[in-house]
Amino acid sequence: GFAHRTIGYVWCGLLMGGALVSFFIHELTGGFSPPHLFTIMTVIVVPWIIYAARTRRHKTHRNLVLLMAYTQILAGVLTFIPGRHSIGDLFWLVSDFDPQPSCLRPAIMSFEYSSRVRRHLSFAQQQK
Repeated sequence: GFAHRTIGYVWCGLLMGGALVSFFIHELTGGFSPPHLFTIMTVIVVPWIIYAARTRRHKTHRNLVLLMAYTQILAGVLTFIPGRHSIGDLFWLVSDFDPQPSCLRPAIMSFEYSSRVRRHLSFAQQQK
């Protein structure tokens, strides 16, 4: 129906917009990296999704949409791998969570966080 088609076009537009923007995100690694394969796949599959829907190839359309959905979920999950330079870094920065295995207990985390704050404050005071 109309709602399905409208939501589909919006979803495809957002996917293509994100994919095209991601081609310009390479400052962190100095070039293209393996996650850019998701971008290439998106640029190829999204027009194919639209083509399959418009030519009434419903099974192909459904399978391609599921492929893209699972791929996007996988790409999103991979951004949260500690140590990777990606949007997942924002999660680590905002949460005050140090992803090192020795810091998983809250007491150790709060001690290390307070130690970092004390070091930063003492350094700032030395600079005055």
